[in-house]
Amino acid sequence: MPELSEIGEALAEVYEGVPGVAVFRDADRVRILTLDTAIADAQAAALSAQSAARTVKDWDALLALTGAVDGEGAYVVESDSGTHLEASATGYDGAAVDNAGRYSWRAAWGRWVRIGGTVLPQKADKTVTGTTARVFDDGRFKRSGVDAALVDQSRRPIWEISGGQVTWRLPMSFDLAEDMRNDLTGGAVWLSGGRFERCGYRAVVIGSDRRVVLDMTEQPVSPSDMNDAIAASAATLRSERAAWLPWSDGAEVYCDAAASGRSVQLSSGGGVNVDPMLAGDVVVWSSTRSDNLPYTPAAPGGRYYSRPDVSDEHPVVPLPVLACWGDSTTAQGWPADLSTVGWNITALNFGRSSNTALGIASRFGAVETSYDCPLIPGAGSEVVCTESSTSEGKPMQSFADASASINGWLVSDVAADPQSGTYVTVRWDKDASAYYIKRYAAGSDLPAGKYYFHAAPIPTGDSASDDPPTSDMVWNHRDMMLALLIGRNSYTDPAGVFDMTKKIVARHAPLSKRMILMPWLNGTAYDGGTGEGIGTAAYSFREQALTLFQEEWPNNTLDLLPYFIAAATGSAEDQAAVAANYPPPSLMTDAVHPNAAGRLIMAQAVYDFCTSRGWV
Repeated sequence: MPELSEIGEALAEVYEGVPGVAVFRDADRVRILTLDTAIADAQAAALSAQSAARTVKDWDALLALTGAVDGEGAYVVESDSGTHLEASATGYDGAAVDNAGRYSWRAAWGRWVRIGGTVLPQKADKTVTGTTARVFDDGRFKRSGVDAALVDQSRRPIWEISGGQVTWRLPMSFDLAEDMRNDLTGGAVWLSGGRFERCGYRAVVIGSDRRVVLDMTEQPVSPSDMNDAIAASAATLRSERAAWLPWSDGAEVYCDAAASGRSVQLSSGGGVNVDPMLAGDVVVWSSTRSDNLPYTPAAPGGRYYSRPDVSDEHPVVPLPVLACWGDSTTAQGWPADLSTVGWNITALNFGRSSNTALGIASRFGAVETSYDCPLIPGAGSEVVCTESSTSEGKPMQSFADASASINGWLVSDVAADPQSGTYVTVRWDKDASAYYIKRYAAGSDLPAGKYYFHAAPIPTGDSASDDPPTSDMVWNHRDMMLALLIGRNSYTDPAGVFDMTKKIVARHAPLSKRMILMPWLNGTAYDGGTGEGIGTAAYSFREQALTLFQEEWPNNTLDLLPYFIAAATGSAEDQAAVAANYPPPSLMTDAVHPNAAGRLIMAQAVYDFCTSRGWV
């Protein structure tokens, strides 16, 4: 008489592959179930494993519990028919969701997050599974870390269970309406109709590799919304992915437009530029160039990048030069003390006395500065110009809005190289409340029209500070490491200081953001003053800005104040500053400017900050 196992195997061979039937081979038995029963069994196993840690009668009972570890599972039984607001980073303040279901503890939020309902789908979707889908829970997937899986006829997973969590994989085969085929670049297609609801999607765009390009999960999607999403996704794919084909001829890097074959040389020449690759929306490559051409010094690691559609070369990692931007506190020279504290880096000082946050952002080139001008005479006489309707920049703006002038270039094309324009002097007359512009040197008349102004990046102390800069190093200030001290002359508007800083950060060119972002120092008690200490409006303004900086750039924000407090002397004045948390008077030359000792402390703080991040 044959053994039971032999009979089971014989039956398994008969039923294996039969539509709607699943075969299980356990250690001591063979089970033959209908597909619906198999899924129900797997569902029960999943729910049992996921809820092993916590099973509670209702949502209120779960809400009273605290998870022991991140990802701990819990289960609210079906009898709780109520709803609650979904968990988020800020509280239980999301959309309404059912109480009953599966939950996971999110330790970072300190809240239970609903991750699914109480049941899995009761029937396999034939467009997903095919006719020979099977559930396996006999341990054959243990090496993959999977407890059980539903696989299609090609043995690819449809869903899998691991540690009580059910993961739905995307379908591997499906029927498509003919008009949906190849609608998007790269063979991507739009699929809806509810077939992805088990994955949490209303509809998806699937790439040719079966990966999701776009999913619609947040809210109901109308047909018109879907059509818009299809068009947007198609445009994105065409413009950012399949549209560009980077290559190298062994000397320079180029990029071809896939649709037209039009080539653009991305590398600026020098050395051997090879191994280009499309990384997101930019092309990255390697170069052997030395300290020449636009980059002096060359980019660290010899890595450069550019947009794929136009030559716009920048280093991946910032040039090893520190571009120091700010107002008079920077202009007075703290960058010169970096060598004193042991950092022999080239530091360029772009400080300008009394400059506001908007003024600094304008000089950096982070906002548009443009003027509507009449004919500008070639002989060099001034004409009155007005700010254009799209202009935001005010490169000369100071705390007192004093009359001032600045040099730079005018170009009529917003995309033009600034140095291809005309070098001019722009003067602000406070009394007349007007801007005057003239050519710096005699030449041809400039026709009337709109002109974009680019302030000359001239370091403080340049002996020829009125002349246009000729150093390539200076012109690549946005490719350097950035040290920004900002806000003293805009201290009553912390949100505005933060906004200008965001624009400067966005304009900083390298992919690696080696930046030191420093909110201003609050004022000290000087010449009978009381200081901007705890409890004053000025102190509150700075604290607001510091909080915004630390939340937005936690790894790039440097608070200088603790360094000053730590260097206080034992004098009554300094100890009063420590108590009120403003800079000690012994380190200041007036209410807001550090003296030589204070500037040395600033340099030490920047050096320590950069050393701790491996930039030195």
